[in-house]
Amino acid sequence: MGKGIFSISFFLLFALTALGQVTKGVLLVKKETDNNLSALLEKLSQSPSDTNKINLLLKISHVYWYSRTLENKAIDSTMLYAGLALELSKTLNFTEGGNEAKFMQCKALLERNQFKDALDIASSTDGEEKARLLLLIAERGVFNFPPDSKEYIQAMPLINQASAAAKKAGSTKWMNECFVLTGKFYFNRGNVACGKRAFMDIIQSFHQSGETENVARTWSQLGTYMPENNNTYRDIIYSNEMAVKYYRQANNLKEAGYSLRDLVIIRGNHGQIVQAEKDLLEMLRLFSECHEPLSITTYYIVSDFYRFNGRYDKALDWGFAGVKAAGDNPDKQIRPYIALGNTYAALKKFDKAIQFYQIVLQYDISKSDRDKYVDCYKIANFMASGGAPKKAFRFLNDFLKKYPTLSVNNRELFASTYGYIYDLLGNQNLAEQSYLEMLRLDQAADQENGKRIGYHLTLAGGGALFIIGKYYTQHHRFKEGKKYLEASLKDPQYFDRDQELDTHKLLFKADSALGNFIPAIRHFARHKALDDSINNLAARQKISELNIKYEADKKSKDIKLLENKQKLQEAVIERSNTIRDVMIGGVVVLLLLATLAFWGFKSKQKINRRLESQQEAINTQNIILQRLLYEKDGLLADKDGLLKEKDWLLREVHHRVKNNLQIIMSLLRAQAGFLQNADAKEAIAESENRVNAIALIHQKLYNNDQIATINMPAYVSDLVNNLSNGLGVKKIKFIQAIDSLHIELSQAVPVGLILNEAITNAVKYAFNGEAGQITISFAKGEHDLVKLTVADNGRGLPENFDAMQNKSLGLQMMNGLTRQLRGVFEISGLGGVTVSLRFKLHVN
Repeated sequence: MGKGIFSISFFLLFALTALGQVTKGVLLVKKETDNNLSALLEKLSQSPSDTNKINLLLKISHVYWYSRTLENKAIDSTMLYAGLALELSKTLNFTEGGNEAKFMQCKALLERNQFKDALDIASSTDGEEKARLLLLIAERGVFNFPPDSKEYIQAMPLINQASAAAKKAGSTKWMNECFVLTGKFYFNRGNVACGKRAFMDIIQSFHQSGETENVARTWSQLGTYMPENNNTYRDIIYSNEMAVKYYRQANNLKEAGYSLRDLVIIRGNHGQIVQAEKDLLEMLRLFSECHEPLSITTYYIVSDFYRFNGRYDKALDWGFAGVKAAGDNPDKQIRPYIALGNTYAALKKFDKAIQFYQIVLQYDISKSDRDKYVDCYKIANFMASGGAPKKAFRFLNDFLKKYPTLSVNNRELFASTYGYIYDLLGNQNLAEQSYLEMLRLDQAADQENGKRIGYHLTLAGGGALFIIGKYYTQHHRFKEGKKYLEASLKDPQYFDRDQELDTHKLLFKADSALGNFIPAIRHFARHKALDDSINNLAARQKISELNIKYEADKKSKDIKLLENKQKLQEAVIERSNTIRDVMIGGVVVLLLLATLAFWGFKSKQKINRRLESQQEAINTQNIILQRLLYEKDGLLADKDGLLKEKDWLLREVHHRVKNNLQIIMSLLRAQAGFLQNADAKEAIAESENRVNAIALIHQKLYNNDQIATINMPAYVSDLVNNLSNGLGVKKIKFIQAIDSLHIELSQAVPVGLILNEAITNAVKYAFNGEAGQITISFAKGEHDLVKLTVADNGRGLPENFDAMQNKSLGLQMMNGLTRQLRGVFEISGLGGVTVSLRFKLHVN
C-alpha cells in the first residue's frame, strides 16, 4: 500500500584538475571503520605533533559526527577536534588537513543552522575548496528548508559562486557538482523540466568527451534525484535503464548492478512486477560475477520487494539474512528490521511487526529523521489491526502532539489511520469524515511528491482509492465502494499483492450484492488465484522454519552473551552463578517448549478459521453459480458444482493433514535440539523421516489433479531425494525401476513407511561409508498383484539372522504394515540385503 523501498543518494567523484587550492573531498563526511573513540583518544594522547596527528584529530571528528543525537554533545566534539586539526595544519602548513578541518567545521555549524559562520569559513578559502564549501552550504538550504524559505532561495546564488570558483580553478569535478546541485534545487521546487535540463547538460558534456562511465553515473543520479510521482516515474525508469547501458559499456558491472537495484525499486512501485524481478535476478548475478558483497540496503530492498509481491517466505529469508549481515551494528540493523516488520504485518503477526518498528521509531527519533512519521503511521495501524484501536488512538495522538507535521503526504497517511481507528471503534461518522479528508488531500500529496527528492511513503493514487473503496464496501455501500475499487485498479502505483488480493475479494462482494454475477465470478477467480500463489503450503512451511530458526539463533546469541558475562564474575560467586544459569536454561527450555506447543495450537486454529472462511466462500460461489447456470444446465449444474466442491474440500483435508504433520516434524526437530544423547537424537531423526514419508503422500494428493490415488514413480523419486539429502548420502547410487502405478491412500501410507524403513536401513548399515548401489523396483503382475523390492549390494545380513525373531522397531513395523496390506514380507542377505513385499492392489 505504501512505497516499500528507499532511493539511495550518492555524489559524483569526477576526475580532478589540480589548479588553485586543491581538495580531494566530497560533500559527505568520511565514515571511519576504526571508530573506537576510547582507543583513538588514547592514541591521540601519545601522538607527536605531525601530520599523522592531524589525520587522527580528523578521524576523531568524523567518528563524533556519526555518533551525534538530539541529546548528546557529539556535535560540539566534532567542532572541537576539527578546530584542533585546523590549528595544527596551519602550523605545519598542511593544506589537505586544513581543508578537511574547515569542511568539518562547516558541517558542524550548518547542523546548528549557523549559516553566516559557515560562509565566513568558505570565504577564507579559494579554488576547489571554496567551491566545495559553498556547495555544502547551498546543499543544506536545498535539503533542509522549504522552497519558499530564505535559506532555500539563497542556495542558487551560492551555487553560482561555487561554479565561478570551480571554473577559475579549472575543475571539471566541481563544475559538474554545481550542475548536479542545480538540478536538485529545481527538482525540490517542483520544476522537473529545469532540473532535468541541468543533468542533461552534464550528460551531453561527458558524451562529447567520450567519458562513458561519467555518462552512466550522471544518468544514475538523474534517476535517483528526480522526484517520483505518477508523471515522472517513466523518466526515472528510462534514466536508470540508460545508466545500466553505459555502465555495461564501461565494463563497470558493480555500478550496473546498483542501477538495476534502482530499477527494481521504481518498477516495483509502479506495477511492473515481472520485469522488476528479472532486474533483481540480473542484479544479483552481476554482484556475484564481480564479487561485490551484498550491502545491508540490498538485503532490505530484495526482502521488501518480495514482501511487496506477496512472496513472504522469500521476504523473511532475505530479512533474516540482512539481520545476520548487520551483526551488532545498530545503524545497519534498522533496514532489516523495517523489512521484517513489514513482512510480519503482511502475515498478520502484528505483535512482532510492532516490536521491530518500535526499535526503528526510537532510532529515527534519535536521528531527528523524517521517517519517524512513517514509523508512527505503521505502528498505529499495526496496533489497530492487532485488536487494540484505543491504544492506537492514544499512541497516534501523543505522537502528533509531540511531533506535529505540515507534510501533505503525512497528513494523508494519518487521516487514513484515524478513519481506520474510528471505524474499528464504531464511530462511522468520524470514520467517513477522516477518509474523505484523506481523499481531499490526495491530489496535493501527489503534487508534493513531484517536489520532493528521496524516499517517501505515500497513499497518493491507488492506495487512497483502495482504502475508501474498502470502507464503503465493508459497510454495504456497494455502488460507492465499487467505483473507488475499480478506479484503484487503473492506477497501480504502490499496489502490492495483498492489496490486489483484497481488492478482487471486495469487488466480488460488491458485484454479487449488486447482481453483477459474471464480473463477480471473474473477481472471485482472480482472488482465489492470488490467494493460492501467496498462501501455498511450501511458502507457509518455509515461513514456519524461518521463524523457528530466527528464534533459535536469538536464543543462542542470548545464551552466548550470558556465558561471556559469567567469565567476568569473581571466583567467589562462580558456584551461585552456575546454579542461576542452569535455572535460566531450564526456564528457557520450558518456555521454548511451551511456545512451540502454543504455536502448534494457534496454527491449528488459523487453519480452522481459514477452512471456515473458504467454506463460506464456496457456499457463496455455489449460490451464484446455481442462479446463473440452472436455466441452461438444470440439475447437471448442481451435480458439477457438488463434484467440484467435493474435490476442493478433499484437497483442503489433505492440505490440513500435511500441515499438521509438518508441525509434528518441526516439534521433533526442536526437541532434538535439546537432546545430548546420540541414540535419542537418532531415534528422533528416524521418527521425523517416518512422518515425512506420510506427509509427502498428502502433499502429492493436494498438489496433483488426481486426489484419490498416488503416482508411485513420482512419490518414490521424491522420497528417495528427501532421504538421501537428510541422511547425507554421497557415495550411494540409487536405481529406480517403478512401473506406472497409482495406489490408493489406504495402501500408499504403509507402502511409503516400508520404503522409508528399507531405504534407511540400507543407507545406514549396508556399506560402512563405502560406495554402493540401492535398487528399488515396483512391478505389477497378473491379477493386480504387485511386488516392491529394495535391494543393496552391501555386506549382507549376519549369520543366523532371523527376521521373524528380530526385535528391532524397523522390522516389527515392516511386518505389521505388511499384515495391514494383507501381503507377504521377505528379507534375504545373499550378496547384499533384499527386502521384498508382495500384495494385491486395490482397484477402483
